[in-house]
Amino acid sequence: MMKRLALGLMAAGALALAACQQNEAKTDQAAEAPAAAAPAAAPAAAPAAGAATGGTCGTIAGITCASADDFCKTETGQCGVQDAAGVCTKKPEICTKEYMPVCGCDGQTYGNACEADRAGVNIASTGACKPA
Repeated sequence: MMKRLALGLMAAGALALAACQQNEAKTDQAAEAPAAAAPAAAPAAAPAAGAATGGTCGTIAGITCASADDFCKTETGQCGVQDAAGVCTKKPEICTKEYMPVCGCDGQTYGNACEADRAGVNIASTGACKPA
């Protein structure tokens, strides 16, 4: 009878120990699971890299051009339009010298549209700028 009682206690102890070990394993896995399953935190709102040459720029999102050799060329007369869309356009390195004046959005008269593009300035209107 004592032997049976001792065996019963040993069996109960072994079962309790096994149950504890399983619970600890589950607790460890549960503690590790959120860290492993958690998605990487999104980076803070980093400034956009900018649009490539030929890409859309400006717009309400204020997209800039990625290259310093580009400017955001908009349609004539779009000066000061906050959400005007443009195209990232390479600034020309050289221009011809024909005189076909345009008024830039900066209020300066340029000899032709190419000269305004070379300066990275959009065109307000054709013809020389009117004195203020």
